[in-house]
Amino acid sequence: MQARKLQDFLISTVTLLRDTIKNKKAIIPLNGGVFSFVLAKITKIALNKNLICIYIDNGMMRHNEVANKINFFREKLDLEVW
Repeated sequence: MQARKLQDFLISTVTLLRDTIKNKKAIIPLNGGVFSFVLAKITKIALNKNLICIYIDNGMMRHNEVANKINFFREKLDLEVW
């Protein structure tokens, strides 16, 4: 039953994003955490190439971790990350 609720949530969220944004571009922040990852994934499903992500470096990452996360988002999720 929980999977059905999650599926309904995802469908309604993707529909809402598409209806609200239409053919415009959307910008969302990424910080490498789970919440921003989920936000990016759902928004990517809804908007595809109309999504721009801006990576927020909080200064607390290890050496090369920011570059690794940005590469992950770009290569594995096909996100436009700045």
